[in-house]
Amino acid sequence: MVRRGRLPLLLPALLLLCGGARALDYTETEIHRSQWPEFVNSSNIAALPQVRQVLQRFDESGRFRIIVRHPGGEAGAAWAEVLASWFVAHGVPGEFIDRELGTGDPDRLLLLLVADH
Repeated sequence: MVRRGRLPLLLPALLLLCGGARALDYTETEIHRSQWPEFVNSSNIAALPQVRQVLQRFDESGRFRIIVRHPGGEAGAAWAEVLASWFVAHGVPGEFIDRELGTGDPDRLLLLLVADH
């Protein structure tokens, strides 16, 4: 039996043994509403360092998925759609992009690049 205090030490070892540590390969960054360009166009979105960071690490080998996690409501969904469409327009195949509800903050998008194993 494993005592509760040792579980945090045991979990990473189990993940390494099972190959699950590879599933933790991801980049997470956030875009706050105040960082979003007032006038949205391709150049203004490309200027966001968070977008550049994800785009630089992405490759089309199927190794990564881009997840745009957005706040609830129509405005949040529209915000995520603009960003997802920008990625598609700049060469990321749509099948590698997912939009998910749930940042918990109406003024924040989470942008994740997750290893797809």
